[in-house]
Amino acid sequence: RRNFSSLMREYRQQFEALNKQRADARRKMTQSLFTEKTDEKAVRKASSEVAKIEADMALLNRKILDRLKPPLSRKQLEDIRR
Repeated sequence: RRNFSSLMREYRQQFEALNKQRADARRKMTQSLFTEKTDEKAVRKASSEVAKIEADMALLNRKILDRLKPPLSRKQLEDIRR
């Protein structure tokens, strides 16, 4: 747990930046949905930006798990996955 906590502190700024980017992208997506004349391309672009940022966050989480010492067992990884 200590190792995980220290790793989370190490990556906190990156998570905060990604959270801010994701919030901005979601805001743009919502705004593009509720315009007078909906632009499908704009909605799809904003939606894909949200998905990209969420994928970046997931990969950052995995990077943290890979750096844990001792490494997580297969059962621990399965428990986290659920």
